[in-house]
Amino acid sequence: LDLSARTYELIRHLPLAKDVVLSARQELVMRLDGYCEASYELFSEVTDRIINDVLPVIRQSGLAGHAEYVTRSRLFTENPVAIDMMVDVLTDRGFHVCYVRDEIAVPEEFDPATGKIKSSIRPRHRFKIAFDARGPRDEMKALEIAARMAESNASLQRDVRISHSVIPEHFMDSRQQEDEQEELQATRAGGRVVGFMGS
Repeated sequence: LDLSARTYELIRHLPLAKDVVLSARQELVMRLDGYCEASYELFSEVTDRIINDVLPVIRQSGLAGHAEYVTRSRLFTENPVAIDMMVDVLTDRGFHVCYVRDEIAVPEEFDPATGKIKSSIRPRHRFKIAFDARGPRDEMKALEIAARMAESNASLQRDVRISHSVIPEHFMDSRQQEDEQEELQATRAGGRVVGFMGS
């Protein structure tokens, strides 16, 4: 069914999902190229941080499908663009990343006379990383289930008949006996002399 002209006029300017994905991918590529051209040293430092710190955390959670990298590194505190670099690089590699910044109190001084603790507020950077953890075993299991379902459907199609009736065997035996008796009576009737016609 087609939309009415009035309805289509109201929603036609809204983008399709595939167009949003395509546009986001194009913008991601442009950002990554921009990082490499405008801030090569910082971009290289972020990629080294991913290799040395983030990937080991991801590998430890390889079967879980999600991991979390938490750091108080000045790399992200003093260079906010490094956060965008981290998110964009991991996104390009197929991970789903969510960044959260919170603040924690870090004790610095303790006064024994008053018992007071002097603390400073420092930012903490949390990268929540999700990914598809399905492996070859899960794929083989899915293929096995699909094959069994196909065999079951084929078996059902072979066994099911249109207008198929089930007649008890004793009904069939009695019907067969009646047919045999009728044939015998017909044979005897054909051998009898019913009338005589002479000249």
